[in-house]
Amino acid sequence: MLGNTSHYILIIAAALGSVIGNSLFRLGLAKTGIESLSLGYLVKNLFSIIFQPIVFVGFIVFAISTVIWMRVLSLEPLNKSYPILMGFVILFLVVSSIIFLNEPLSWVKISGMVIIVLGTFLAFM
Repeated sequence: MLGNTSHYILIIAAALGSVIGNSLFRLGLAKTGIESLSLGYLVKNLFSIIFQPIVFVGFIVFAISTVIWMRVLSLEPLNKSYPILMGFVILFLVVSSIIFLNEPLSWVKISGMVIIVLGTFLAFM
């Protein structure tokens, strides 16, 4: 277990920020996408993609969550905090993708989430 309840709150905040940032990336890129990873394409188009308002806000949210995560890493061992972060990220990501991105929910996804959350809990009892 982690040393302090506030550390769990920081992990949850970092997970939420990561999921919100990535969801905003997905929403913004649904309109334009990145057609190629070639240097010529990126030089020509990356600026306009990054500065789409929804993608830009995603970067800001993701950057804030990264700073929060760095604070967690300064307080707790990586081998304890990272699995907890990933458990919350997966849980929040599935919920976000259903609510905001209209992605389907299946029993397989629900089962996978339950297994991940239980596995994370059992690993740190």
